[in-house]
Parts: sequence; structure tokens; C-alpha cells
Amino acid sequence: MFQFFREIRNDNIHKKPVETNRIGSSSMIGSLFVKTSEITEDQIAEYQKEVKEKQMEGVINEIHYYFEEWDGPEDVFTLAEMYLDQLDDFISEAERRGIIL
Repeated sequence: MFQFFREIRNDNIHKKPVETNRIGSSSMIGSLFVKTSEITEDQIAEYQKEVKEKQMEGVINEIHYYFEEWDGPEDVFTLAEMYLDQLDDFISEAERRGIIL
């Protein structure tokens, strides 16, 4: 992990800005209502209430960024969290050994 981010950093500074791939998806909640003679007006009202509540949630947009150079499934934000966790462990271990005070 350290090596990967070191290489990305060096490329970003000395060669060209590092680019990420962006993958996005959108979804929308919708409904179709067909009335038959077997459905009561109360059932229709309840259903319409449920639909309105779900429509309040609106459109769901998800965008994820990925390093082209990274072989794993993790996105940029997950990799950053992993890196910071490993860095924290590294510093804690160095402190435990008395390398850093």
C-alpha cells in the first residue's frame, strides 16, 4: 500500500497529474398503478402514501473513483482509508519500538 501511494505521489509530482477513472450510476424510484375492481379506495390511498414517501427519497446517484493502476476492487476513498489505517499502525509500531518519540 505504501509503495503504491509513493509511486502515485511521485508520478503526480514529477510526470503528470494522476487521473482517476470515474464510474457512476443513477437510479430512480417509480411506480405504475393499475386499478382493478378488487382493490378498495382505502388500499389505493395507502399505496399512494407509500409511493409518495419513496418518491421523497428521490434519485440516487453513486459515483466512485478508481486508480487505473490499482489492481484491486477498492475505490480511491477506500484505498485512502486503508492507507491511513496502515500508516497509523506503522507509526504506533515505531513509537512502541522507541524509533519515534
